[in-house]
Amino acid sequence: CKFQRGINLDDIESFETVATLPEVDETDYAPPTCRVTKTEPAWDSADWEEESVLSLYILDVWVVCDEDATVEMRSSGLDAAPHIDTFHVSGGQATKREIDLICLGFGLRAGALSLKLSATDSTGNERTEQYSLQVVGMQEFFSSVDRSWCGR
Repeated sequence: CKFQRGINLDDIESFETVATLPEVDETDYAPPTCRVTKTEPAWDSADWEEESVLSLYILDVWVVCDEDATVEMRSSGLDAAPHIDTFHVSGGQATKREIDLICLGFGLRAGALSLKLSATDSTGNERTEQYSLQVVGMQEFFSSVDRSWCGR
């Protein structure tokens, strides 16, 4: 087979090739995924006239999201109104938040703490995750609980 200038041998010059490239659509449709990655309780007491009083009972909660998001954390306990905490989480970074367990009705009594994380990214995509955590009652160590600052 010999090619010569100006001669369309074997119809090689009449073949067409088409390539399509997808349009770049960078719209984010995926909602952020946020998880509680660690919890750590802490407590303290005040001795008032030989009575051991639980004065601080908190739960530190670490939240990590796969992208930047605004997170609303709703925590509810035994017999108190739910607490709502809104904060920003940078993607991939752990953010530590503190939950006051005494103000949620815990202290001497054990029970389930309900956590609801609602995360919204910059384009308005939203996802909600729910957790139930068991809170230990401190009745073996304390005789009463100081709830004087709750509701302030």
